[in-house]
Amino acid sequence: MSTPGRTLRPDIQALRALAVTLVVAYHAHFLGFGGGYVGVDVFYVISGFLITGLLLRELDETGRVRLGSFFARRARRLLPAACVVLMVTVVACALLLSPLRLPELGRDAAAAALYVSNLHFAQAATDYMNVGEAPSPFLHFWSLAVEEQFYLVWPALLLLLLRRRGTGDRRQLFVRAAVVVGVVFTASLAASVLLTPTHTNWAFYLSPVRAWEFAAGAAVAVAAGVLRRRGAAFAVPVSLLGLGLVLAADVLFDDATVFPGSAALLPVAGATLFIAGGAAGVNPLNRLWAVAPLQRLGKLSYALYLWHWPMLVLPAEALGRPLTLLENGLAVLASVLFAELTMRLVEDPARHSIVLRGTARGVTIGLVMSLLTAGGAMAMPRVTDRLTVEALTPAAASENGAVPVPADLTPALQQAVNDLPASQLDGCNTDQPTSGVCQYGDPDAETTIALYGDSHAAQWLPALQVMAEQNGWNVLAMTKSGCPAASVSVFKFQTGSPFTACDQWRQHAFKRIADAHPAVILVSQLHTYLPMDGDRSKAPSWWASGLAETLSHLTPVAPTVLLADTPFPRSNVPECLASNLGDSRACDVPVSVGYADDRRAADRATAAANGAHYADLASAICSGDTCPAVRGNLLVFRDASHLSSPFAASLAPQLAAVLQTAAAAQR
Repeated sequence: MSTPGRTLRPDIQALRALAVTLVVAYHAHFLGFGGGYVGVDVFYVISGFLITGLLLRELDETGRVRLGSFFARRARRLLPAACVVLMVTVVACALLLSPLRLPELGRDAAAAALYVSNLHFAQAATDYMNVGEAPSPFLHFWSLAVEEQFYLVWPALLLLLLRRRGTGDRRQLFVRAAVVVGVVFTASLAASVLLTPTHTNWAFYLSPVRAWEFAAGAAVAVAAGVLRRRGAAFAVPVSLLGLGLVLAADVLFDDATVFPGSAALLPVAGATLFIAGGAAGVNPLNRLWAVAPLQRLGKLSYALYLWHWPMLVLPAEALGRPLTLLENGLAVLASVLFAELTMRLVEDPARHSIVLRGTARGVTIGLVMSLLTAGGAMAMPRVTDRLTVEALTPAAASENGAVPVPADLTPALQQAVNDLPASQLDGCNTDQPTSGVCQYGDPDAETTIALYGDSHAAQWLPALQVMAEQNGWNVLAMTKSGCPAASVSVFKFQTGSPFTACDQWRQHAFKRIADAHPAVILVSQLHTYLPMDGDRSKAPSWWASGLAETLSHLTPVAPTVLLADTPFPRSNVPECLASNLGDSRACDVPVSVGYADDRRAADRATAAANGAHYADLASAICSGDTCPAVRGNLLVFRDASHLSSPFAASLAPQLAAVLQTAAAAQR
């Protein structure tokens, strides 16, 4: 047995070119690349093979691994380009995007600089497959964080488990390495398969759950000596089969594929076989893989990966619309140009720099570089925020009929992101099948008002709290974000996985409401949910049936009010106002947009047929054909979907009248 050789392998560079092409084309929405995200998995297999081969060779030749030297080489290879792209992107964000976005993006950039962005985005429940209209320009660093964490742990693990061997026991080294790789592969793959259906986001981002993909490449490195003797008769069909499996994953998969889990076996097996074929001595296909464009693209793959995502998402957000296919193509070409410049001006000079060559010096400079980049990323939004504070308090006078954003806007634009109802700040709103106490006002009051629904129901809690304080009432808030009041099964907004906890939680909520013996039950919800199969034609009957089932549980308990949903702006209103301080009317929401999927007439009929009172406060929110972004000094919408808490509280008198009417009608 022997370790992988030091010779340059054109097939590896070609595989890098394929992987980056898949990822970039997927992000650019090019036709035929619906599963292009598997390019990341291909990169992981490549890294597992190369790094394990390097470590085994050093262990075989010297009996040890110089971790400091290894980390210094990684830092020299990866950090300079990443730090340059991060800081350029941070500056571009400050120049192009709303200042209200910068604190969040600063945190994203800092997590990327410290290579913990996979944990950061997993904690934030960021769905990589459904990133929405304004994705973070730093989201793609999640995969680099996983890779860096592999680089940190894998050499130390191999050194720990393989360090004790005498001279001349090369076979024992490779046998023990095979055992280590096999255990990691099996445990990690099992975790991926088990976690993906129920905790998709964590399974997608966590490095231990992705470790089996690196281990697949490591297995080829361990078996390199055996593979080298197989020859061209083995190399050609195995390489082509591997290539076919990777391409099949790209064609067969899309954003609806539950990934990674068992689905990731297809691209990982393909990449593993391709590398194994290339390890089998003479491979006639190398003449094809060695063509200059493939080799150049493979060499550019790291820098291109760094640049392509911000080049695609920043222009789209700055323009306020998705890029056209042509614009995406131009952005990709610009990314290639930036990658070429980065390789020539940053990557190659850093790799050959005498200053960075020392082990201690290389590691120290790498750490300092990452820390400074993280610090700069966090500081930039704060500096910009201070520079824009005065801009966010425009003069009261209007010109040409414009209506400036008031200086005493409540909540202030900078605070809108934190303007949440109490139930979403005290732990009441959870992903679990049950809720906590969730009571507001006087818990010993004789009169209880029950609130039931999703976050569009929770937005009315501030108004109910005003009423509870005025009347000495108790409010029971049974609300769960993304969980419709109607008894229908839906996907989770953040992850795209079935929201099974929602179905379980409804039964819990029905019992809590019944046990509270409320005087009135207020029900509300977002009006744009769709069946899990996405069939819009089924939506009306599906929705009416689920709503009727819910009302059948509630109307026997107490008088029940079905409150129509509020307008749905669909774009972030505070960010719009921050860009239109001189005229808030530019951010008003047309009724045709806010009620684009209007189910009010059908809901009214369903409520009447099931003994519930129907109410609609649209006239208190909108005027004519427009729903203002600002009323008086109150911010109407806190984001792209919900009423602000102060504005909702201002509607307490109108909501009280609705509840009184419903209660009186049931006497």
